[in-house]
Amino acid sequence: MRRWFAFALCLLFVSMTAHPAASQDLKIAAVVNDDIITVIDLLVRTRVAMVASHVPDTVENRQRLSGLVLRSLIDEHLKTQAAKSQGVTVEEADVTARLNALAQQNNITLEEFKKRLAASGILIDSLADQFRADIAWQVVVRKRFRNAATVSRKDIDDELAQIKENEGKPEYLVGEIFLPVYAPSDSAAVEATGKDLMSQLEQGANFNDLAQQFSQSPTASTGGILGWLRADQLDAGMRNAVTAMTKGQITGPIQTSGGYSILTLLDQRIAASDQVDEKAVADRLTTQRLDTLARGYLSDLRTQAFVDIRQ
Repeated sequence: MRRWFAFALCLLFVSMTAHPAASQDLKIAAVVNDDIITVIDLLVRTRVAMVASHVPDTVENRQRLSGLVLRSLIDEHLKTQAAKSQGVTVEEADVTARLNALAQQNNITLEEFKKRLAASGILIDSLADQFRADIAWQVVVRKRFRNAATVSRKDIDDELAQIKENEGKPEYLVGEIFLPVYAPSDSAAVEATGKDLMSQLEQGANFNDLAQQFSQSPTASTGGILGWLRADQLDAGMRNAVTAMTKGQITGPIQTSGGYSILTLLDQRIAASDQVDEKAVADRLTTQRLDTLARGYLSDLRTQAFVDIRQ
């Protein structure tokens, strides 16, 4: 396969040399194992991300976000490769459902959403590919970590005891945009990217929209919502920030386990134990475990992969 890939790259180079007009569009932005991400792929996805997250399409914004979009594309290819190697396929009905949900968030029909994208020079296929990779990844994670994420009766009882013990204490409804750091040498660049996203939020960008496009966490599909959490359930890096925030505030990037996070406090309440839904408790514990395992698995894939960034 590697030999075939090298041969294909040679053919691509010859083709680009013979047709200079096409060379810019086919210029390689990154190589991910046996996959190529072209400059045109990066430009299209950057535009999709800006339109979907309602970020003004300016040269400055494109430059600020292109690095993050490229990181997202690399991770997307790794997820797709993992799904393919494990025989995971995605039903088109599931992709359409995600597209419909996004259109509804914008208070328009899917057809109107397609027209709006087309008016911006974007085919909805680009967004569909993104959702397809995300759905496939969710299947991979559930299959791979089904046993490791299983919640026992004791786990539920222990959590119920914690809820009872913390009755009357604050709980926080938190949103997160998570940006992973795969190697120590990447830390400064990731933090800088987080600052770029923070500047977009300060200029009025919607947190949920940015989370859906840029967060590298399984919660991205729900706009980055982590759910109701007590202080003791928060990542150590988040705890001081969240407990000091007021409702509606956004802060970050702050260093958390495995990367940097931008956080928002959506709401706050006093914990009560008289109306606890055991199924909701079990679902939340499972989701938290899958999130942690998925982050670790993607980090391992990135560490083991051949990634050559040229852009």
